[in-house]
Amino acid sequence: MERCPICRGRLDKVTLLCGRCGANLEWAELAQSNAKIVTKQAVASLLQGHLVQAEHLLVQAQSLEDSPFVRQLLGFIRSENRLQDRCITFFNNTGTEHSLFSR
Repeated sequence: MERCPICRGRLDKVTLLCGRCGANLEWAELAQSNAKIVTKQAVASLLQGHLVQAEHLLVQAQSLEDSPFVRQLLGFIRSENRLQDRCITFFNNTGTEHSLFSR
């Protein structure tokens, strides 16, 4: 974090104090660090195919620090969930058990 989220002033990297408004931003740095850890856990879950767990972790990461990367991953997971729901609906309505990708 280079700038104060309160007044946008430059931060002292050592003390995490804003030179302009005097805000102590140690809590913000901690939240940012925790968001990165939780995001990494979410990516690992996603790579293992655990979509529900990955989505839960990404929502947690987003509550700590909103980032474009987390928003993109959440959008991807939610679109995958919608696709799975449509496939289930299709199979339930047609009564077929074959793969969608069979030739």
